[in-house]
Amino acid sequence: WFEGFGLPVAEALLSEVPVLTSNRSSLPEAAGPASVLVDPHNLEELADGLTKVLAKDRDSTVAIGKEYAIQHFSPQVTTQQMMDLYLRLA
Repeated sequence: WFEGFGLPVAEALLSEVPVLTSNRSSLPEAAGPASVLVDPHNLEELADGLTKVLAKDRDSTVAIGKEYAIQHFSPQVTTQQMMDLYLRLA
């Protein structure tokens, strides 16, 4: 239903795995535009989401998802964001 930040979702994107995840908490931000988001309390929506993931063009979905994850969550990006935060707080 939720996850502290969404690292498993970002890891899946970076591992070239299509993502179906919850539309709650931080997961939509972590999942990006190529992922399928569903209400985890709605079994019909979950089943429809799985159908959508399987019907999507895998190569395109993986490429978009990986690029999103690299742009937002790569070690270089997160390190720079942390340094920027530290400098603003100093």
